[in-house]
Parts: sequence; structure tokens; C-alpha cells
Amino acid sequence: MDKNKVYQIIKVAKLYYEAKLGQEDIAKMEGISKATVSRLLQKGIDKGFIKVYIDYQMESVSRLENKLKQCFGLKDVFVCPVTINMEDIVLRDVCKTLADRLERYIQNNSVVGVSWGNTMNTLASEIQKMSVTNVNVVQLNGGVPKHTISTGATRIVDTLAAACDGEGYLCPVPAIVDSKSISDVLKNDSQVRNVLHLAEQSETIIFSIGALTKQSILFQAGYFKEDEYNQLFLKKAVGDICSRFFNIYGEIVDEELDQRVVGMSFEEIKKKKYRIAVVSGENKVDATLGALLGDFPNVLYIDEKTAEKVLVKYETLKLKRTL
Repeated sequence: MDKNKVYQIIKVAKLYYEAKLGQEDIAKMEGISKATVSRLLQKGIDKGFIKVYIDYQMESVSRLENKLKQCFGLKDVFVCPVTINMEDIVLRDVCKTLADRLERYIQNNSVVGVSWGNTMNTLASEIQKMSVTNVNVVQLNGGVPKHTISTGATRIVDTLAAACDGEGYLCPVPAIVDSKSISDVLKNDSQVRNVLHLAEQSETIIFSIGALTKQSILFQAGYFKEDEYNQLFLKKAVGDICSRFFNIYGEIVDEELDQRVVGMSFEEIKKKKYRIAVVSGENKVDATLGALLGDFPNVLYIDEKTAEKVLVKYETLKLKRTL
């Protein structure tokens, strides 16, 4: 971009955001139209010169929070209110809330395990510097894609480790391999074995809950052919955590597939002191309910609309089982 144009954008931005002048006043001062001022401000946002950040402490929707604790025996719940019904904004609000409260679950000189995916990438973008130190962050499952599409697996590890003055450790293998024997070999590789051993030492783990959809990063990253993924639908899978698929009751749907995963098992997940699930999106209702009935998370960060539908689904499911 031309230097003069950049200078004009910066000048207009400073007059508007720092000097607190109105667009009409700026237009008169600069000899341009008000529409041009508006376009320059938008261009500044598009180019990253201007960053708008809304710093507001969300309050949990207590009615839903208490109900979720009561139904699923959770240690902690935060139900993020939906102020604007736009998927990306709701997801950011949920992730920002967790990012702001992470220190209550993380101790100095500890290990934190993390999964990866679109939600975890959004969480990474909201994490700020923390007061805890010497916290090592380790990947809970393999994150190397089979296609050129990035899983973004490194971002959450690097960001959280930097925020806690610690080191990050990646699991440098695919999440799912072709056979149990390959999985066993990879788990015995010294580098992978050390990462998985470190993950076992964690008291806190943070993960997203994936919905069974062909828009999921697992499908997009090439871990499944279309007919293989369709088999998961036929087996009544509703979602995954750390690449392990389960049904609405939290039961593994395919033992053979589960044995091909390189990463922390559900049994190991359930041993952790803080098992933090972050979830947003009404397409994840069944997956979230399955995860809760499987007792995988004991801490839940969720948006209001998804929480409401999870509870409705839970009551429906209870009714069906009694009939």
C-alpha cells in the first residue's frame, strides 16, 4: 500500500479513536467526505492497523449453570450469555471467558494438556499473559494432518506455554493411523513416548468437543475417506474428544478405530483433577451431551443457547429410557 495512503489511514484513526473527533469533524479537517473517513477507518481495521477490543467481564447464566451442575455433577460451569446471535462472536465470547479464568485451574510448576481444533485455535487467540510460571503445555493427541490443511495443533501449545513462562511439547504424529500395530509402534518411539508420559503427569487438561460433521477438522485434514466417516454415522457416533468417537451415552462407538488413535485415552482423561471442556455451537448439542454422560469433562464452558438445548435433549433422553 502507498505510504501516503497508510499515513492518511493512521492520521484519521488517531483523530477518531484517540482524539475522539467525530467523522464529520475529521472530514472537514482533512478536506474529504464523511464516507471517505468511514472507508479509511474500515481499511485500517482490514489491514490490522486498528484493533477494536471489547473488554467486558461476562457473568454466567446462573439458572443454566446450576442445572448443568445438578444433572452432570460438574465441578465448575460457566454458561456464557449470548448477546449477539452470530456463531463466531458467541465462540469468541466463550473462549475469552475461559481464557480470563484459566489461572484458577493452573498451578505454578505444573503440566497442562491440550487438544487442538478450531475451538482451541479460537481459545489461543484470547489467551493473555498469566501470573503462573513454569507451566509445561503438552499436546494430548497427535496433530499432524494427512492433507495440506493445517490442524493448527501447534498454536494452542505455543500460546499457552508462552503465557505461563513454560515450554510446549507437541505430539509429532498423526492423530489416527492405519492400524493398532502402527499406533503401538509410534507410542513406543522415544519422542512420542516422552510426550505421552508428560501428558500423564498433567492435573489439568483442556479440550474441545467435536461434532460429527464433514466440516470437522478431522475430516477436512484427511483422516477419513467419505465412506469411513459415513460408517461413524451408522454406528451412532455423535462427536469426538481428542479424536476418540463416542455416542450419545458417552460410549466408544468403534473399538478398532479407538485403538488406532495416538493420544490420551478416555480412561486417562477421567483421572485428571480438572477436565475442562470448551464448547460452542448448537450443532454440538448431541456431542456435548454424550461427553457429559460419558463423564469426560468435569468443568464446562459453554454458550447459553447450546446449554439450553443440551438440557432439553437430556430430559428427552431420560424420558425415552424410562418408556
